[in-house]
Order: sequence, then C-alpha cells, then structure tokens
Amino acid sequence: RLDISSSPSRWHAELERELPESVRVMRAFEAWAERWSSASDPVLIDSGVLPPTGMRAAQTYRARIAGCERLVDGLPPDQVRDISFHVRAGEIVGFSGLMGAGRTELARAVMGVDRRLEGSVVVAGKRVPADAPPAARKLGLGLVPEDRRADGVFAQLSVRENSSIAALEQFCRMGHVRGGEEKQRVGALVDRLRVRTPNQEQEIAKLSGGNQQKALLARWLLKDNLKVLLVDEPTRGIDVGAKAEIYQLLNDLARDGLAVVLLSSEMPEVLGLCDRIYVMSEGRSAAVYDRSEATPEKLLASALPR
Repeated sequence: RLDISSSPSRWHAELERELPESVRVMRAFEAWAERWSSASDPVLIDSGVLPPTGMRAAQTYRARIAGCERLVDGLPPDQVRDISFHVRAGEIVGFSGLMGAGRTELARAVMGVDRRLEGSVVVAGKRVPADAPPAARKLGLGLVPEDRRADGVFAQLSVRENSSIAALEQFCRMGHVRGGEEKQRVGALVDRLRVRTPNQEQEIAKLSGGNQQKALLARWLLKDNLKVLLVDEPTRGIDVGAKAEIYQLLNDLARDGLAVVLLSSEMPEVLGLCDRIYVMSEGRSAAVYDRSEATPEKLLASALPR
C-alpha cells in the first residue's frame, strides 16, 4: 500500500518501487510546458460570446446534459445522467473514475453514436443534433473510441484509408477523390505523429497498438474544422514509449488551440495532462477539481460509490 499522504519525494520513491512503469510514464510529464489557465473562469454562453481581450481562449465549447433520467437509450436509468461540463479552446478537460462509471457512454452520447434522450450539446454556439454523428463531425466534434479494434480501425484497410476516411470530402472534387492531395496530407501527419509504418498503404492491422492509435488520432487531425476532440482511454494497450508520444501530442494540440476532452481510468494521465478534472461515479459527476487542487486521494475518494 502506497502512503500518498507523505511528502512528494517519499511518495515518488514508494511509487517507483511498486509501479516502475507508471513512474516512467509520469516522468514523461516533467517536460510538460505550462499552458494557459485563466485566473477567473470565464464560462461563456452557448451563443459563442468572446472572452475579454488578451485571453488565449477564443471560444467555449460546452456539452450540457441536464435533468435527464437517461442519457443513452437502453442503459439503466442511473448509468449516465445529470452531466454538465464545458471545455475551452486550448484546454484539456479530463473525466476520471472507476471502470463502469459511465465515461465511455458519455463520450458516445456527446458524439451522437448512442441515443441521447435529453439534454443538449453545443459547439461554438451551434446545437449538435442528437443521434447524428455526421452532423457532429461537420460541426467540429471528433471521437477516438475506447476500443480501437471494435470501434476504431478498419482492419483490412490501409493506414492512408484509415487516416483520411473522416475527411474525404475535403479531398473530393466533382465526385472524385484527389489522391495526390490525400496522400500528401496523410504523409505529413504520419511523419508528425511518428506512425511507424513502411508506407501509407500498409494494412493497419499489421501495425502495433500504439501506431494504430496514432492513425486514429490522425483521422481527426486531418479535419480542417476540428474544434473538440474526445479521446477515450487513448493509451490503453500500448507501450510506454507510445504513451509518452501521445501525451506530448495532446499537450501540443491544446497549446495550438484545440479543445480536448480526455476520458481515462488511468490516474497519472488525468493528473498529468488535464487543466480541470471531472470525477464520475455511478453515472454522475461526483466532483470537479482544477489542476492545482487535484490529488490521487481526492480523485479516488470522489470516485467511490456513495
């Protein structure tokens, strides 16, 4: 048992003895650049009013699900309900909690993959229709799913096809895909994300889990209008080196102005990456912490069922 109430140096030493892999991952955060964090907390109205001049946040993208008995059709009434959150451009907002707390169901409902019975999702002042992933995509939402094999990659297609499939309309003219432009854009992202593949035409099923995950991230980064990226368990089943690269990428995306929603059961991820953390328990938001006040014991205590 780790004594997380002791001094940070002592806790890190105990953690290194018990969880060496987690320590290596956490050390990847040491070079993490301090991103903007407002002193107040300018929550903006859904119509997209700009914050005061000088703030780096140019927009607030709010997802709001309030007062509903069920969020996702077919789930028990207490699975996901009464959830309300917002995320600014340039910010990483995390959702933590135990397995089965409802994080994945929330992400799928926001994106419209699963039926949303009540509530609303608003991006840059525009309401996202319920149960319509194509409409959500056109308004700037993207989702990297929890299970990349079942819900993410098209195993028999190439890296290029998997990466460009959400942005094909950008490369189409008169009903034809401009293959040269597609390959150029995909190639640039493959290089940027360090996707280790012999070439773009490599079948994605032959890549490692980490490289498959990078290709899924490339799928949404190709979108010219991407505003909010939801990433569900982004480092599950990948090696430590790929984890550090994905952490750095998410940081870079936020620094460049993308709004990122990170849903993870990995406590080091949410503590190391997120500006604000919502803790889910039994389908509800049990607590919310700013980065400066979040600690492992607070997250765990809030996540436990009441």
